[in-house]
Amino acid sequence: MPLAYYSRAATAEFWSEHWGGQSIEALLRIARVSPLTAIIERHLPRGGCVLEAGCGVGQYVLLLRERGWRAVGVDWSMEATAQGARAGAPLAAMDLRRLAMRDGAAAAYLSLGVVEHDPDGPDAIVAEAARVLAPGGTILLSVPCAGPAASSTSSPLPGGRSGPSSSAAVSSCAASTPTTRPASCARHCRPWSLGG
Repeated sequence: MPLAYYSRAATAEFWSEHWGGQSIEALLRIARVSPLTAIIERHLPRGGCVLEAGCGVGQYVLLLRERGWRAVGVDWSMEATAQGARAGAPLAAMDLRRLAMRDGAAAAYLSLGVVEHDPDGPDAIVAEAARVLAPGGTILLSVPCAGPAASSTSSPLPGGRSGPSSSAAVSSCAASTPTTRPASCARHCRPWSLGG
């Protein structure tokens, strides 16, 4: 099972350093041909605002906008969002646990490999995602998981919403051996099989 170890907290400064060495043009080229992009596009609604939370320099915001979605992004890093804004992405630096958005403002909430980096766990970020998500909206989360067990557990989002019409958790599995999914995720996510 591949593991990653970070010797320092994933703070705004950490993300600024991480994204600072990235070329938005190169990341956008990768996103254009990534199999993940097809999965994302298949599940996003065409109407309304798509919020990417933890967008980094905003390559997916730019890609979705060039393909017709009304996408915006937020990230912890002021430097990363400034870099993306210079490239034309509508981005803002925000705490993902306290978004400066009204309730129900987003038709879709997209977050790729972000919630697991909060040292206090994903609960506050996922609860905030549910707050800004419009009723019947779509949430797409990519998180490390432990394999097939992650796609068999279901629970509602905060506020009692559940089911494919209101949520979808996209798992990018980093492990090949099945184990159970963390309870914090099971409380908020209703996984959706993307196989068919």
